[in-house]
Amino acid sequence: MSKKASNPRSLIIALLGLTLLVMVLGGAVLVVKLRPDSTAPSTQERSIATWEDAVADDPTSDIAQTGLGMALLDVGRIQDAETAFRVALELNDANWMANFQLALLMRERNPERTLTLFDKAAANATPENRAVVLLATGDFLMVRGETKVAVAAYRDSIANASFIFDSHLGLAKALEELGKTEAALAEYREAGRFAPGHPEVEAAIQRLEDHSGDN
Repeated sequence: MSKKASNPRSLIIALLGLTLLVMVLGGAVLVVKLRPDSTAPSTQERSIATWEDAVADDPTSDIAQTGLGMALLDVGRIQDAETAFRVALELNDANWMANFQLALLMRERNPERTLTLFDKAAANATPENRAVVLLATGDFLMVRGETKVAVAAYRDSIANASFIFDSHLGLAKALEELGKTEAALAEYREAGRFAPGHPEVEAAIQRLEDHSGDN
């Protein structure tokens, strides 16, 4: 696989600070993030304390452990966050967010375990959340050079939520890498519907249209 294909949006799987979606943990609404943002440290520490209190109040709550893990991620305490996600899964192995976040944290050191965790997360998530998990799975598979399998993951992501720009872009890139020019062009155009004027998409459309014209 070319360097260009492995580079694109590892931002889903590489903890690059992309906000994915809003999840509900019990009565709390959390913005799912893949790395810390610029929130003031005092606010982050209060969030950790809140979730630590929730864990202390109910040590059997996988929701509280997951919330604590997300709060710990916000301050860069990666190992502590991983521990919290592992505890959450010991309490409830069907917790999709704990599976998903643990997969993201383990992607470099244990690829096979990562895929298992992604699969578990996708199996237990709602359709919109499942789409994000499948998108991350597709990106991960592209990095590994498993382009054909990545195509299936991107297609499944789109089937669950057709409006996610990155799913269409990922599929377009995978199809282009496989030499399926017409199918790739169609997906780039579809991606363009959700991000008009996106420079990467416009460049790809121009490139593939020129390629088609040469044939």
